Amino acid sequence: MEERVGRERTRVEGVETAVVAPVATDEDLLNWGSVWAGVLTAFGVFVLSSLIALAAGLETAPFAEQPESVNVVASIITGIFLVVAFFAGGFTAVWTAEIGAPERAILHGFLVWAAFLVLLLVLVAAGLGGALGAMTRAFTGEFDAETAADVFENAAWGTVFAMVLAVTASILGALVATRDEVRARWPSYR
Repeated sequence: MEERVGRERTRVEGVETAVVAPVATDEDLLNWGSVWAGVLTAFGVFVLSSLIALAAGLETAPFAEQPESVNVVASIITGIFLVVAFFAGGFTAVWTAEIGAPERAILHGFLVWAAFLVLLLVLVAAGLGGALGAMTRAFTGEFDAETAADVFENAAWGTVFAMVLAVTASILGALVATRDEVRARWPSYR
């Protein structure tokens, strides 16, 4: 009996030839539905936790005049929410896809982060009109051109740190979902 390993044998006019054809298995596939479930989970957890913190006074509204210590605390709290949200997103993506292989879990966790980033950029682009109001401060005298480069550099480094933190949390959440102990505790009901 012949075993199927990615090749099929066919007979054409009495001659047996090997035809190379990819054989897709569950292990080879990427589950985009699960990735989007992870993205929506991460987005929902992040927005909800940020709104709760804002209502409780743990975060400040954008452009509020606050002491520097309040901004540091708000940044730390936002970082914690970011880690929790992306951990939950990566975990959800892998758990709903029923993935046991760490390699596939890493891919799914990374794609949760990447798709979230694309969604965030689309939302920012859609809300560009609201951002123009803040940009007009450059013309009112509140804008200091000498310190702008430092402000943008600090913001860029903060963004890079947040992105690395988010992708790490998403992949870690995805890897935790592959653990046998976790899968036994929270079985998927497919």
